[in-house]
Amino acid sequence: MGSFCRYCGRYVFDTPFCPYCGARQGYFAPHPPSYSSSPSITLGFERLSDGTLSVRSLVDKNATDIVIPEGVTVIEKNAFIETNIKSVTFPSTLKKIGEFAFYHCSNLISVTLNKGLEIIEEYAFTGCPISKIDIPDSVKQIEQNAFCNCPKLSDVNISSCNSALTYLGDAAFNTCTSLTSFTFPKSFGRLGSWTFAHCSSLKSLSYFCRLYNYQSGYRAFDDCDNLSIVIVCNEEIDYYTDLLKSDFPPKTTIIRRSY
Repeated sequence: MGSFCRYCGRYVFDTPFCPYCGARQGYFAPHPPSYSSSPSITLGFERLSDGTLSVRSLVDKNATDIVIPEGVTVIEKNAFIETNIKSVTFPSTLKKIGEFAFYHCSNLISVTLNKGLEIIEEYAFTGCPISKIDIPDSVKQIEQNAFCNCPKLSDVNISSCNSALTYLGDAAFNTCTSLTSFTFPKSFGRLGSWTFAHCSSLKSLSYFCRLYNYQSGYRAFDDCDNLSIVIVCNEEIDYYTDLLKSDFPPKTTIIRRSY
């Protein structure tokens, strides 16, 4: 005996979860769901305890341009791992992108993050050929290896004053060999180890955060030999600015500016 999955509409035999979209048994029904038109089953969803939805998987393996619907708050671990998608747009309701969610999506060139997103977990976009990413002001944490080994990523946009970003994890942007600059917003506090290591095109940094609250991880800028200008945009005393110098190549110039 079996039943119909309420989310993807497919008939499944008795099982704890839908093998097509991952919905749990509590969301099965004796009759197929009615749709106003024949649905294109692209994503697998799961209802969370708070009533919102998460995306668990890509059901249609031929899909390339993904628009996550409103109401989804979480992209689950491994949801799109090593798939052939080319673009993804997130809803305003999304709060978290899970670990390995888009890991090694070798055709993914366009990612539109949403206002309201708070956490990008580890390895979320590792190995993707994206060239630009706008980090919304709502993002608080970018975990380890989140954008590691994205060789075409040249432009990371972060608001210097309005961003809520406080933490970059270990190797978050490691081996992003096209990245040329980065801004640490006023809210920023802690940088992981090897975060920008092997970013061979990195030339400039801007610090808007308070250096007496700033912690830098082990060899965070290792092998960034082209880093030449660091702008400290605050009224820090020389002691903290001098401590910052130990992170950079000897030829790096630190410029102090008020804002």
